[in-house]
Parts: sequence; structure tokens; C-alpha cells
Amino acid sequence: MCIIASIPKGVGMINQSTLEIMTNNNSHGFGVSYIENDEIKVYKDMDSKKFVQRCMEIQQEHSKTSDILIHCRIATSGTTDINNVHPFHVNNETVFAHNGVLDCVEPTDKMSDTRMFNKVLLKNLQPNFLQVKRIREFIGEIIGSDKMVFQTVNPILDKNTYIINEDHGTTENGIWFSNNSYKANKIVSNYIYDNNSCSVYNESYMYNESYMLGSEDYLEYVEEFGSIADYITMYSPEESPFDEIDDIIEKANKVVGQIVVHTYDNDHANLFTKNKEYKVEKFVNNDLLALIQNLIEPFNTRFDVDNASTDDLQKVMWDCFGFGLPIIITKVKAKV
Repeated sequence: MCIIASIPKGVGMINQSTLEIMTNNNSHGFGVSYIENDEIKVYKDMDSKKFVQRCMEIQQEHSKTSDILIHCRIATSGTTDINNVHPFHVNNETVFAHNGVLDCVEPTDKMSDTRMFNKVLLKNLQPNFLQVKRIREFIGEIIGSDKMVFQTVNPILDKNTYIINEDHGTTENGIWFSNNSYKANKIVSNYIYDNNSCSVYNESYMYNESYMLGSEDYLEYVEEFGSIADYITMYSPEESPFDEIDDIIEKANKVVGQIVVHTYDNDHANLFTKNKEYKVEKFVNNDLLALIQNLIEPFNTRFDVDNASTDDLQKVMWDCFGFGLPIIITKVKAKV
């Protein structure tokens, strides 16, 4: 059934022994979210020891300045892997965690009920949906006795945390729990700040190193997020593949005698297509092939980037980025 812990900023911390009880009782994946520089940061892991250690560091670093949302999962549907670990992003400004079983949606072999609920309902709401009391009540009616906690940095909203069915949980020393599977005698420990022992990670999202996706996940992620790059950017905006392809195009444009543009920049390309002095082709180089390979490799798609045709690369490019291969425009040498 999972457990959610919602810690208001300035209240304190969940101590290590309590976190260990939570992860032992709900052992199928662990996640925590917090706010840093007006952005939602999410850390997930399948390893309970790594998670407890990182969660303690996050609390020590951020619990005075940010609400903190913690979720430990018991799998009831979908695969037991990092993809179904909460919190999930509704959009770039809002994440949520769920405790319960949703019978209003049909999970798949891969996708849990919560993840499906996010896909078919929450992601289709306006970004400021939490501002509307009737919508919050409507979500409560849909999920029945289940609990949901939303964490947001949407500037329109008047607070960072919204709890649906808050009265179905329990509050101890200012910290709200969705059920009693934390079973701890002491919940809140004193703030501990030790700059020598608390290391700060730059990554906002981490994978368990032993986890590998399958080709079915590839199709699900493209369908759910629009592209592989959109999926990565949602969780790790500082590592966005869109920035990498921009760098590749910028580097290519330093070569004299050619212009490289994104496929979606059709107005730019159309200036040259009807001019016989210029040649317009799909752009592929080693840097772009390496980037595509890095994006699809975790999904075990068995796609041979090096020996693929331009047409096949065009299709994979759409899956990876949501647009086609860049266009290279070169001037045709005059015949002597």
C-alpha cells in the first residue's frame, strides 16, 4: 500500500531509524522531492540503504527552507522498477505521490495504476489545477479513501504542498504520514548541519546502476512524454539532450560554407530549397550519431546507429527529440 511522508519546512526531520522502518515495510522503490532555487528536485532509488543515506542528506540540507515529500512503495501493479517509483512529475512545476490502489484506471504490465492515473488525468489538467478547490475535491472523490500529496513551485499557488484526503492520514510532531507503517517511537530529530559530512549532489534524478530498460519501455516513454529527450529533461533539466543537440548544431555552423538548422525551422530552410545555387540535405555527423546512441542504448532497442539508413535515423530522431534530423544547407559549386 506504500507510505507517504510530508514534512513542512522548518518542522524538522524524519530520523534515520524511522526511514529504515519505512523502507523495510515498503521495499519496492523509494523517492524524495524537495525545492531548491524555485525548482522541484527529485531523487529516486531502488536501493534502500543508498536512499536512506541520500534522504538524510537532503533533509539536513533543505528541511529548513523547503517542504519535503517522501514515498516508499509497495508494488500492486506495474513493474517493480524505477519507472514506477514516486514522486511523479505532473509537469515541470508539480510532482505528486500516491498511497492506495486506483481502480479508476487500468494499469499495464509495465505501468502502475498511479503512473497511468497521472498520464490519463493529471497531465491533462491546467498547470494551476491545485488552485481550484473543486478540482481538488474532484480528485478526492475519484481516489476514494486513497491519499495523494502534491508538491509544487507554481508561482500562482499560495503554498507548496497540497494533501488530498489529509484526514485519512496521521500527523506526528508536525509531520504527516499516510498510514502507520513508519512505526517509530521518535519521528523528529534535531537539525544537524555538518558541512564536512553532508555532500551535495548536483543531479536532480538518479537511476539504480543495475537497472536496464526494455524495448517496450522505449515505446511507452515516447508515447507518454513525446520523446526520450522530453522524458530526460523532465527529471534532469540540467542534463537536457536538447542542449546537446543545440551544441552539435552550433559547432557545425562554425564550418565555412554551410548552415545547419533544426528541421522544425522550416522557414529558414525554405529560403534555399527553391534556389538552385544551394543544396538542402539531412544533416548527420559522428557527434549526432553518438548522441542518438546514448539516448536509445538504455532501452535495448538493438538499433544499429552506425549502419542505419538516413530514413531510419529520421524515424529514431523523432522518437529521441520529437523532431526530425537537422538540415544542412550548402552552396553548390559553380560549374566551370
